[in-house]
Amino acid sequence: MEQLILVRPCEDGSFTARAVTIPEIQATATTEAEAIALARQQLTAWLATAKIVKVEVAVVGEPNPWLATFGHAADDPDFEDYLAEIQRYRNQVDEQYREADEP
Repeated sequence: MEQLILVRPCEDGSFTARAVTIPEIQATATTEAEAIALARQQLTAWLATAKIVKVEVAVVGEPNPWLATFGHAADDPDFEDYLAEIQRYRNQVDEQYREADEP
């Protein structure tokens, strides 16, 4: 089984490793590798006593409440501008990452 671990440096020079989907799994250590290893150990112990089950949940009202707002902006005259702004922002962020990767 694979799990995602978010690793971040701390201000004191140590590293914190945190399971992305299980917030109570968190480890801090002096090196990134050690923090990941500790988080892996915690995940192994945690998952050994846990199980995933599928349950049915009753929905009150409409069959799918998420569909209640589906298409609500279909006639929005600013929709194309909205999409253009999203693309402009994505390009800006991409450019920042490219600049950060350059030596």
